[in-house]
Amino acid sequence: MTFVFSGALENFTRDEAKEEVEAMGARTTSSITGETDYLVVGKNPGSKLQEARAQGVKCIDEHAFKEFLEGS
Repeated sequence: MTFVFSGALENFTRDEAKEEVEAMGARTTSSITGETDYLVVGKNPGSKLQEARAQGVKCIDEHAFKEFLEGS
């Protein structure tokens, strides 16, 4: 699985979020591609949100991201 983050997260730094993703065997990238599975959307996400929607990437908020991590 591949995650991209956009916008400011309230409960994680980018490095902490990346570590959490990698700990579950997934990876992070900095841009939306055809391999992106999830965009985690924080405050003021910018153009990545529009790009993800255009490419059909699943967009989740930080709360859903935390639930995803807890369920993994």
